[in-house]
Amino acid sequence: MNYLRKIIYLNEYNGGEYGSSIGFVKLSKKQTRLRIEIQLTGKISLHRQKIYLLIKNKNVINKMFADTVTEKGTRIDISLEEPEEALKGDIIGIIIGTENEITCGGTQDHSINLLDYVHPEKVRAAAEISEDMPEEAPDKVSELSEQTAEKVEKILEETVSKEPVPEEQAVQGTSEERPEAQTEEKNEVDEPEEEGEEVQIEIEADHDEAYEFRKIFSSHPGMYPFDDDEMEVCVQISPVDFSDFPKAFWRMGSNSFLLQGYYNYRHLLLAHTKEKIYIGIPGQYHRRDKYLADMFGFGRFKGIHNKQIRLGDFGYWMMEFDMPKPTDGGMCCS
Repeated sequence: MNYLRKIIYLNEYNGGEYGSSIGFVKLSKKQTRLRIEIQLTGKISLHRQKIYLLIKNKNVINKMFADTVTEKGTRIDISLEEPEEALKGDIIGIIIGTENEITCGGTQDHSINLLDYVHPEKVRAAAEISEDMPEEAPDKVSELSEQTAEKVEKILEETVSKEPVPEEQAVQGTSEERPEAQTEEKNEVDEPEEEGEEVQIEIEADHDEAYEFRKIFSSHPGMYPFDDDEMEVCVQISPVDFSDFPKAFWRMGSNSFLLQGYYNYRHLLLAHTKEKIYIGIPGQYHRRDKYLADMFGFGRFKGIHNKQIRLGDFGYWMMEFDMPKPTDGGMCCS
């Protein structure tokens, strides 16, 4: 592979569970040198973690050790001689962690499960335990399950039998038990109703759109995938975050073009200049996608590199709108 330049987005893994987006990796090649640039947006530390590359050669995917992280902080830059295995295939994913436990990783092929390349020893140990398990073990498990079911059933019966009793019945008994109860209820109806106490409820004042956007920009992880400095601030968001937007933007959470980009790259972009705010959908520049982007309101494509756009370039399909003006006369998103 003579040319390489791609971005792979990283997701954190907690105890083997797929987590949130925490940054991205830029892979590039110059002659025979492979450069791995890691940009983290969270507080996670990758110091002393091992880096593995997933390399696809035809229909075979191999996991290959690349290097160990020696740097601390959120920006990590590693340059190494391109491994021989990488020359024969395409780097489609990255795993950072130990041999048996992943810290973070990502792939450009979403049919691949990274965990399949992380836990060989744990899977092997589990298989050995199942082989050593005596034959009567399933019967004991079944017996325990039956005992548990009986306990749950008993608890449910007790719960049903302890339904709350109206206060009048608990103290005085039902009307069948005490005939005078009916007379007391009738007298209560004939009495004039007393005026209820006046309850004052404090309603939170409505905030303007500028305040709501300022809150979103300050509470989401930052990232800046572009080579230029056009955008002043960029943060990562997801479709569920549109519930925190001003009401006019709530429908964006169901935009099918936006959802497709999110499920392909597991993040969306919210950015602003001094006068505009942008919602960005990650993707590659293709004619078919351009037609769809225009149809759904994302008419501008901004590549991550400061150069003329070409087919296949990675970047963001952008929807822009005017920066809202704060009612207090201050700055919106500074």
